[in-house]
Amino acid sequence: MSSYPRLLLPLLLLTAAVPAAAAEAPLELETIALIGNDRTPREIALLYFPLAEGDPVTPDGLLDAVDALRASELFTSVDFRTRVGSVRGRVALDLLVEERGVEFRFGTGFRDLDGWYLIPAQLRFDNRLGRGERIRLQVKLGYRIAGVEFLLEEPRVGDGQTFWGIRAGGYGTTRTYYVDETEYEHRLGRGLFEAHLGRRIGRSWAIEIGGGFESVDSDSVPEAAEDDEFREIERGDELPFDELPPAIASHVGIANRSIFHAQLAVDTRSRRRVAATPASGLWGRLRGEGRLGEGPDVVAVTADLRAYRRLLGGGLALRLKGGAIGEAAPWYDRYYLGGLYTVRGFPGQSLSPSGGDTRFWTASLEFRARLAGNSADPRVAAVLFVDAGDGWTGTDVDWDDVSASAGYGFRLRLPWIHCLGIDFGVPITDSPVRESFRAHAALGWNF
Repeated sequence: MSSYPRLLLPLLLLTAAVPAAAAEAPLELETIALIGNDRTPREIALLYFPLAEGDPVTPDGLLDAVDALRASELFTSVDFRTRVGSVRGRVALDLLVEERGVEFRFGTGFRDLDGWYLIPAQLRFDNRLGRGERIRLQVKLGYRIAGVEFLLEEPRVGDGQTFWGIRAGGYGTTRTYYVDETEYEHRLGRGLFEAHLGRRIGRSWAIEIGGGFESVDSDSVPEAAEDDEFREIERGDELPFDELPPAIASHVGIANRSIFHAQLAVDTRSRRRVAATPASGLWGRLRGEGRLGEGPDVVAVTADLRAYRRLLGGGLALRLKGGAIGEAAPWYDRYYLGGLYTVRGFPGQSLSPSGGDTRFWTASLEFRARLAGNSADPRVAAVLFVDAGDGWTGTDVDWDDVSASAGYGFRLRLPWIHCLGIDFGVPITDSPVRESFRAHAALGWNF
């Protein structure tokens, strides 16, 4: 970023040289040259560059376009310089790039169902064919999940509006639930192969369909996640199978299933950031899923909406989410409320029965502000939040069962892992456990 003033100088001088009468119109981008590319064709790189030859251009618009090319991760580095065009009012652009080699990396990621996770080991073979493809083999350790995953994606195909990918992996996950007020951890093994195909509609919308196969292996014996002196239970003690809740006991063992999904998504979030979060815009998704095969056939629908705006020198973030799944769904496909990614102030999954819910909604409102560092990506940021949500089975909604909490948290930016966070939530409504507050550690923001 320090080189931006020097590299933009010709563009700024040209803008100043245009007579006042003509300065009302922006400059025209006459040519775009790609310099330093060994295997990536110019037309592939320009699929990720929002500006085209003949477009009007401003300094801010050019910076945003270069940031978009950087975000594509096609190249190790992206810089640029501008030159005076062939006639007054036109500008020539040189994009200076460095091709990406095979990389061994450490980092983080995010999946909507899993939350944030660490990638302690990742091999990247991105853009080896010069098509913008991403090929990655990675180990994933996260919020109640660990596994190995292979990814192959082409984010922009043809005219740049089509995308596709495949994902295959093996995972160990842990689901928690309460039996007689004691928390238990139930282990699941998952094997997955999934492919998807999608198409962007304009600048903000996208549709996607996908399918594949999944194998779920539900352990038959959960273990206590905590000591319970009153019931003489120690952490790690097994709950005998004949004491399992019926909703759990009826769905243990291995289930092999075909999986399908279709979704509609919108993303108008600004690339400008405040307190490490978008300064404006929204992200939304409507997703339908089907699981067919051994056990009951299951259909589910979820809706997720997130909105952002700048406020009082910080950022305001709102999330609304809800979903419904068929009554025959096994417990590990159902919804569980409470904890870091739903209603903070309560232990994870403590607001739902042991067999889960088939309907749910959650809402979270956060104010995020800089404490130290620059306003866009501070070294230390603070958050104030209010969460609410409810889960149920059937068609009847009891608004008296809504759970709510409020609290505060901090985010510390660290190399490689984005940022480390901790949230302290205080229950506003009745809690299923005897706690005055609940602390949750996280990587990054909740949304």
